[in-house]
Amino acid sequence: MLIIHTCSRRCLKCDNLCGWSADIRTVNNQHYVIVDGTFEDRVVVQPHPNPRSYDDWEKKEKIHCKKCRQDWGIKANYQSVPCSVVKICSFVVVDPYEKRSYCKKWKDVTFPVAELSEQDIRDLVEFALERA
Repeated sequence: MLIIHTCSRRCLKCDNLCGWSADIRTVNNQHYVIVDGTFEDRVVVQPHPNPRSYDDWEKKEKIHCKKCRQDWGIKANYQSVPCSVVKICSFVVVDPYEKRSYCKKWKDVTFPVAELSEQDIRDLVEFALERA
């Protein structure tokens, strides 16, 4: 499989630019978190219909595309740090050659996703403080 390092993510419904593959981190290879501080400018946040806590996570809100309201995932606190957790099936992935692909599962993406680091966590805290 060819690994491509810089892809864009576009909204599945309206094709609005959502962000870049380099701005995604994984937590325990299960949850995919956005570490781009400008991501919040592209979403609408609504209360989660079923907020709950489990392990190190507290589900709080739903995030949707600002342009078309497509469901992109959730806002959650991970170890008390606010973050956006996205689902890949809400996006079209566009590689540098403009090839578009739809992935139902994160394991199907053609770009590498790094593990969430301590520096990423500090950055997420700083982004949250800037928005407060």
